[in-house]
Amino acid sequence: MDRTRREFLYGSVVAGVAVTGCLGRETAPGPVAAAGDTQCAQCGMVAADQPGPAGQTVYGGDDEPTEFCSAVCTYRHRFRQAETDPRVTYLTDYSTVDYEVSGSPPVVSAHLDPAAFADANDLSLVVDAEVEGAMGPALVPFSATDDAEAFVNSHGGEVIDTGDVTRTLVSNL
Repeated sequence: MDRTRREFLYGSVVAGVAVTGCLGRETAPGPVAAAGDTQCAQCGMVAADQPGPAGQTVYGGDDEPTEFCSAVCTYRHRFRQAETDPRVTYLTDYSTVDYEVSGSPPVVSAHLDPAAFADANDLSLVVDAEVEGAMGPALVPFSATDDAEAFVNSHGGEVIDTGDVTRTLVSNL
């Protein structure tokens, strides 16, 4: 084999390994529809029976998301599992659904179809609003900051980035 061909083959193998290393990561499974009797992995409540934002987290080599009745339970569980980084966390994206706020105390409607979920890293959260979810005080996620700000104008609270959710914040809800 001549030197040029050998260099080309070696370069092709190196490039292939590099591309596989960058692109070959397994993509996490997408969100699933909450089944009628699926219990929240954090608190045990039936997720489909609860109002407000729901969550799903895919850990390690799991093929299916772990399901939660609320964004609050989702984060409590993630902090409890601190030694295991999730591959992805999905939360209900209230920018993509027609939600309602009703009742006394006011609760925000649940949306459990897979299309209603978005990667938590792409969302802003409303905290300290006068609206509740499954666990009482809710973390209400939005992919559009304008939608989150409109929610705050109607229901109080403040908009934070998902990266600003801390163990202390969640434990105080």
